[in-house]
Amino acid sequence: MSLRHARSFLWLAVLILSTALLPMTSQAETVYSDLGSSPVYDANHGYVLSTPTSTEGITQYVAMPFTPAADYDLTQIDLAIEWVSGVNSFTLDLVTADPSNHGFPTGSVLDSWTVVNMPTFNTCCSLDTVTYAGAPILLQENVTYWLRVEVSDDTYAVWDLNNTGATHPFAAYNGITWKNDSGSYGDGAFDVLGNPPALPEPSAAALLGTALTALLGFFRIGLRKAN
Repeated sequence: MSLRHARSFLWLAVLILSTALLPMTSQAETVYSDLGSSPVYDANHGYVLSTPTSTEGITQYVAMPFTPAADYDLTQIDLAIEWVSGVNSFTLDLVTADPSNHGFPTGSVLDSWTVVNMPTFNTCCSLDTVTYAGAPILLQENVTYWLRVEVSDDTYAVWDLNNTGATHPFAAYNGITWKNDSGSYGDGAFDVLGNPPALPEPSAAALLGTALTALLGFFRIGLRKAN
């Protein structure tokens, strides 16, 4: 191997290794979804979210469950929640099921978000989107989680129904306690997206250092043969 060819081989190998070690991005997968297509939800019916000072005049919060079929790291949540009157915002909590309280959404809060600028009720079909980019939240296979939605001040909103026939028992809060609901009208429309958990990887520096050491060894062998 000539010196010129050896150098060319070395730099090409370094370029290939550097490119391979760059972070790879992947498209999020669906952890759970009851959203339809064209339209993606029923914009004319849903579950009331309100406070006593709202035009509805009652306290009602709603929580919907989902159970991943595999392990995922959370990346995004989309909900079909529309504004009727009052302050245009709601609080979304991602909560574990509480086995000491009938599996209700009163377990650990994994994260919480304030969502603003809901679309107006009876319009279709914008979604309220939460994009998650914090420390990984692992959603475990066959474990039930809850999306718990609460409002404050004088907010009156509606969690629109899905139009795909998805029906599960969910939970509603009446100002005193969380209670089961049969879900006979269907679930609130939402989806949860995530990525499969990344496998542990050695550091890029360690990989590159090992590769360069090996390449330099080949490079020296090539020089000895050339000389």
